[in-house]
Amino acid sequence: MKTKLTLSVDEAVVARAKRIARERKVPLSQLVEDHFAAVASPSSLPGGDAFVCRWKGVAKTTEGVGGTDDRLDAIRAKHVR
Repeated sequence: MKTKLTLSVDEAVVARAKRIARERKVPLSQLVEDHFAAVASPSSLPGGDAFVCRWKGVAKTTEGVGGTDDRLDAIRAKHVR
């Protein structure tokens, strides 16, 4: 369900947003809605999981392959609470 929303926005910002909407061939309302959805997503909030999702499984470790991983231990000591 859609709802109307009244906003006060600087004229220059509106002009740039309209230009971007035209370039993307979408209505200005869709551009604003997409931005709101991105800003309101859980991964955009402090402590969200966007970083984890992006990097999960990228760094391979030697942990569990007959030893410990000193790099992983240092990262855990510094960043894991």
